[in-house]
Amino acid sequence: MDQNHSGAPGLEYVVKFRQGKPGAAALISEVVCACLFEIAGVHVPEVALVHVRAALADSYTRSAVAPYPVEPGLHFGTRFIANAYPGPPTTFQQIADPQQLVDIWVVDCWVMNVDRMNYGNILMSPDGRGRWRLTAADQSDCFGGSRTFSSGSAPYATRGCLEPYKFLERAVTEAGGIRSIRKSIDGVRKAAGYLELAITRIPDSWWSQSGVIPGLVIDGLRQRASRIEEIIKVAYWEGISDAGRGGTVLDL
Repeated sequence: MDQNHSGAPGLEYVVKFRQGKPGAAALISEVVCACLFEIAGVHVPEVALVHVRAALADSYTRSAVAPYPVEPGLHFGTRFIANAYPGPPTTFQQIADPQQLVDIWVVDCWVMNVDRMNYGNILMSPDGRGRWRLTAADQSDCFGGSRTFSSGSAPYATRGCLEPYKFLERAVTEAGGIRSIRKSIDGVRKAAGYLELAITRIPDSWWSQSGVIPGLVIDGLRQRASRIEEIIKVAYWEGISDAGRGGTVLDL
């Protein structure tokens, strides 16, 4: 739209406004992890930095657009996906590509996402054949959650994998067994080579407000990538593959 707002409507974005120290950490998590997920082969919404001028921030605050004061400056946005519905999937049959669920879980384990299975944190879009493709839609609570992330602690050495997501074992089996897990691991290792690039996408003001140290983010994720097989317990998934060979995993 032009400056007088008389042009045609532009693209629609869903905006998350910064909310203090944990809020700034959450936005860092969103941008860094959206970049890494995409490189690892996980579909995420298109990301944008949204600039809010002082006058607009003041009008938002006075009109209660948000239940907290809106600060001027840069905030986080994602492109609105018109045909997406909030997940996660409720049956295995809904999932068009089981590898997508495997990839999301493995990368979530790498970046320590703690709330993927909350309502709406996976979006589902129709594949045209009666099933749904998955989008990782909320990366604000990676690094152990925004409060942990903004506390200055770096629990990279002690955190293990996440609990397997619902339908994960069947997804692994139907996506190729241990080959499916190895594919996801390859995605993590590829993304780990772009950590410095992901960090450069963060506005300086967000680092200052959050108290998060960029070097710790890089070092921690690089360390976790180097032991990703240990973190996700590859031996377990090899056992699942061997045990399920020639059989069928029930959708319970």
